Amino acid sequence: MTREALAALRGRLGWTQAQMADAIGLTLRAYSSVENGHAELRQLHALAAERVALSEAAARGEPSLAPASVRRDAAAISSQDWVAPRG
Repeated sequence: MTREALAALRGRLGWTQAQMADAIGLTLRAYSSVENGHAELRQLHALAAERVALSEAAARGEPSLAPASVRRDAAAISSQDWVAPRG
């Protein structure tokens, strides 16, 4: 995920930088630095943003809020027969 994609994702969610920062475990200052290109977007935070978007998409009933790659992965999982592990 690029910083541009992160900012676009935040925009689709209708969130402020502060809301996204809090959701992915960054301070507002650190998050703003990432979006503005002054700091690197770590994979950990990119994955956290995708997970947050997936949760919001499910909660709102709006699959389009989740990034396309996440929607593809979710669709692939849902099309498989899963058996709960015993134990």
